[in-house]
Amino acid sequence: MTHENYLVQCVALTSLYPFAPGFRYLSILPTNHAIDFMVGFFGPFICGATVVHLRTLRPEFVREAFTKYKITYVSLVPLVLKNLQKGLQARFDELPSGKRRVFHALVAINKAFTKTHPRLGLSRLLLKQVHDNFGGELRAIIVGGAFTEPQTLQFFYDLGIPVANGYGLTEAGTAITVNDLHPFRADSVGKPLPGMEVRIVDPDPDGIGQVTVRSKTVMSGYLNEPELTAETIVDGWLMTGDIGRLDADGFLYITGRKKELIVTSSGKNIAPVYLESLLTQDPLILQAMVIGDGRSYLSALIVPNTDVLQFELSQRGLGGLPASEEIVHPEILAVFQSRIDQRLAGVSHHEQIRKFTLLARPFSIEAGELTPKLSLRRQTIAEHYRDEIEAMYQKADDSDCLSADSQ
Repeated sequence: MTHENYLVQCVALTSLYPFAPGFRYLSILPTNHAIDFMVGFFGPFICGATVVHLRTLRPEFVREAFTKYKITYVSLVPLVLKNLQKGLQARFDELPSGKRRVFHALVAINKAFTKTHPRLGLSRLLLKQVHDNFGGELRAIIVGGAFTEPQTLQFFYDLGIPVANGYGLTEAGTAITVNDLHPFRADSVGKPLPGMEVRIVDPDPDGIGQVTVRSKTVMSGYLNEPELTAETIVDGWLMTGDIGRLDADGFLYITGRKKELIVTSSGKNIAPVYLESLLTQDPLILQAMVIGDGRSYLSALIVPNTDVLQFELSQRGLGGLPASEEIVHPEILAVFQSRIDQRLAGVSHHEQIRKFTLLARPFSIEAGELTPKLSLRRQTIAEHYRDEIEAMYQKADDSDCLSADSQ
């Protein structure tokens, strides 16, 4: 990476999300994270803004920082943003019925007036208590590093807290596209930044192919890796390895990684990340990994959301079951089957999950199953659950759903 790469990126980003003296950025991510390096170091340094670092990232200190320092911007990874959504939703649900009706009415008014673009002044007036809890001066939450569920983005936007989601690579200077909020689109990673050219290579009939980028922000090459550089940068275009499409308005949609594509035995190409994102939008499903490469149908490893699972058990008079029995009970398996069918109702026949296995523990960094950015390490997970996966493809097994205890 060159100085020009970062300077051009900084100019492009701050044209949409400006930094200036008096602006305060709360640094939560490690500074070696590409997003925090650009937004939490380079941008503020160039523009004269303030960066707030905390001695500890315990939740109570982070919450206090928003109000104490009147934070303008903060960057989060999708999982942290999702947990923040769950915490806020739980607090909203605990409101007395009268206050809850008033709150929903105010959210509805805010949604009506912010359909085309944010109106921070109005949102802060309508939903004052919510915004005051974030310091009252938050302009946007910046999120990236992995897929962010559209419903999470919509949740915050409806509260008048825009989330600047985007897509990028370190090799491209960090950000390639970003949602400029004019208009807000929860289902897209936004439009190319100023100075970025994005094109789709070898698109299929639906316009889906590899995303490539050309810009002054693209790296000069990998250090001492001329062959890898030649494979990655072709005729000035960075081959991202990501699969996606551009719509008629120039919005980019990422559907998966080229190296992660599942090719079924019938030759169907399937992006598992997209299906997994649909599944984990259900409150009952914490994590999911879709399997099916070289197979005749898709299956999935499913990690239940423990809190929601306990509620489902209590509703059915099954509270108190040992954990090992919770995930094998026929009623619970039927609930998961129903939820999976609902979430995948809009995908094609060959993208349906035919069988699934419930797991007793979540995928973790400690077990080597997640990257530091909380992306799935598919090969490691597949090795850890080899027997469970093979069981889902045994011809003698006629059941549609199975369960597995923790390894």
